[in-house]
Amino acid sequence: MSKTATKESPKLASNKSTPKGTPKGTPKGTPKGSPRVSRASALRVEPPSLGPDDEAVSFAEIDGEWRTRSISVFGVVRSFVTQLKLGQDMTRISMPAGLLYPFSMLEVNSRVVTFLTLQVFSGRELGAFHLLFGVPDEQDPFIRFLKVMAWSLSFVQEESWHKKPYNPVLGEVIHTNSKLEGREATHFIGEQVSHHPPVSAWHVYNKEEGIEATTNASFGVQFGGNSVSVTTEGGGVVRFTKSGETYDLVQKFPGATIKNVVWGTRRMYWEGNIHMKCDTTGYSVRLTAQEENYINTIQGTVMKTEGEEEIEVATIYGRCGGEIHYTLSDSEDPVLLFDYTEMERPKTNYGAWKDLDPMSSQMVWKDVNLSSVANEMSQADAAKKKVEQDQRTRNADKKEAGEESHSRHFEQVEGAKFWSFKRS
Repeated sequence: MSKTATKESPKLASNKSTPKGTPKGTPKGTPKGSPRVSRASALRVEPPSLGPDDEAVSFAEIDGEWRTRSISVFGVVRSFVTQLKLGQDMTRISMPAGLLYPFSMLEVNSRVVTFLTLQVFSGRELGAFHLLFGVPDEQDPFIRFLKVMAWSLSFVQEESWHKKPYNPVLGEVIHTNSKLEGREATHFIGEQVSHHPPVSAWHVYNKEEGIEATTNASFGVQFGGNSVSVTTEGGGVVRFTKSGETYDLVQKFPGATIKNVVWGTRRMYWEGNIHMKCDTTGYSVRLTAQEENYINTIQGTVMKTEGEEEIEVATIYGRCGGEIHYTLSDSEDPVLLFDYTEMERPKTNYGAWKDLDPMSSQMVWKDVNLSSVANEMSQADAAKKKVEQDQRTRNADKKEAGEESHSRHFEQVEGAKFWSFKRS
């Protein structure tokens, strides 16, 4: 049974009053407590230095003409698309390098940029993790819940994909960190734990802040002629290590639709549901992302469980990658919760090239990346085929040796789909 809250709930707003003449419904405040970060997050233009003692980088953080390089429909696209069938699972297809970005999905998760890979995952999680700083010390459980939700929604951006990142190979890893001035570093550990179906797992933590998050993601991609549908599975857990309070990311990612993949102006929209709850405080939220007049919107409701009743506390609405507002159920005044366009992000650190794990995203795809960026696509395709063959060889060797789990950093609880972080 559910009902609407009638008592006033705490607001996440500044002390500034609404200027006289402001139209009703204009946001009145912004969240406090989120540290400001220098704009070190802008994409770099200069090419990477590749000496063994040079600092390793990800092409997910580097700009260049290769990002929007035109692809001939009568060349690589036509020869590839003619092999596809409607409804075909594209995660099982080896795509030519010309249709791919020179970085892995793992890299994007560690770095927040306008693309999805382990590099995609590492970028997005590290780049926004500072939004959680100080949240465990917040006394109001409603405000804590809203701030965890704001961090989780930072992953769902306004997308601008001309190509797709590589599917990580089984056993591919990425270890990165970011550091705000005067604070301890936040660390990201990601790994591709399954190949079919493709599943990425990652763990982000900051010991000083007492915050950690473990997430799994599985993407299915189906071809639909001039569109591609992306289905998502997987969730995660955010945990405050000092209090033990946890937030269950039941469905962290909505699905997505990419329109006009062969002809027309390409557009990508998040479409689907997001669900987060906290059993300790009783708060939960269900959100829906969808396209409305070429704008990727997101909206939903925050509920509070009290006994056998569910009370509506607030409505959430806004734009993916833009402003997210909430309005309390006993009010008509919206409050700005989060503005992605104003969030600045810390630099991601990978360490020196010579210290990278041989199975790190940068090392696995290095030859493919360099050839692709140099527009030497026949060499890029040959290097990509070698990466895929190396994976098949490793898998066969491990199977022959009787190794059931390929994961170094994560483990599956028996009878569960979720991959948990292995604690030393």
